[in-house]
Amino acid sequence: MKPEPIIRKYVADVTARLPHRMRHDIALELTSLLQEELNARTDAEDRPADDSLALEIVNNFGHPEKVAAEYHTPWTIIAPADTRAFCLTAVVGGALVAAAQVPTTLLRPEDAREPSEYLVWWLGVLVLLFAARSLISRRRDEDRGWKPAQLNRGATLALAALSFVGILVYGAPAWLYGQLTGGQELTSWLQYDPDFHRARLPWLLALWAAQGLLLLEVGRRGEWTETLRRVNYGLSAGVIVVLGWFLSAERLFVEAVPNATALAFVRAFLFALLIDLGLRLYLDRGRVRDLPTGTEAAA
Repeated sequence: MKPEPIIRKYVADVTARLPHRMRHDIALELTSLLQEELNARTDAEDRPADDSLALEIVNNFGHPEKVAAEYHTPWTIIAPADTRAFCLTAVVGGALVAAAQVPTTLLRPEDAREPSEYLVWWLGVLVLLFAARSLISRRRDEDRGWKPAQLNRGATLALAALSFVGILVYGAPAWLYGQLTGGQELTSWLQYDPDFHRARLPWLLALWAAQGLLLLEVGRRGEWTETLRRVNYGLSAGVIVVLGWFLSAERLFVEAVPNATALAFVRAFLFALLIDLGLRLYLDRGRVRDLPTGTEAAA
């Protein structure tokens, strides 16, 4: 085979991976580059332009898939940057979906369904959501260009507020219900086991309060410092330990059905926290630290 057909087939293989609007111009550019390289090699090495030399040149240039990616990044259903979020959301959502079936299984066994039915539905919806997110982000980034990432102060402060709301909801549900309903009493189904409420629940509420204060400080500073990150890891580990301690109690509520439901959700939440903390620690290992700045970099 002569060198020209080899170059032509290589260019066709590259451009087949590109959008139609880009193919003609890139095909002309690649053909010109490869032909120039072929002519330069034949002159420098004083050898004929044969098929072996053409194959060597195109192989040195790169695999067609890699070359095409340099010209145009293909759209992916789940963007590489969203892989951690997708996996975590899939696991957390799947665990919560499974835990949500506990009340139905206990109260109406005849209506209970296999958790796998709901899990398949959940994963399908999740894939569609992340595909839409990937497409929207791709078009937005192409229009805006790159900008340095900044801490979302509003979201951080909202999370801090949510921590304190959670303390109120879980710490004093009967009081809160009475305030919202004009003095009505909360159903006995949601009554905590006295030993759990007295000896174990306050530890979780204290950790949530510490996390809320930490988020307030992060929002005030506008960034996560190394010290704040380490404190956050410690608090997350503390929550994991306390939730494991909850499971050893085997009774969180007085009534059997809400108790079984609560234990199922605690297991799901504990599993999700373990995965999240593990991923954060793993990713943090590769984070670049102690970069020189200002005069240090210049020196």
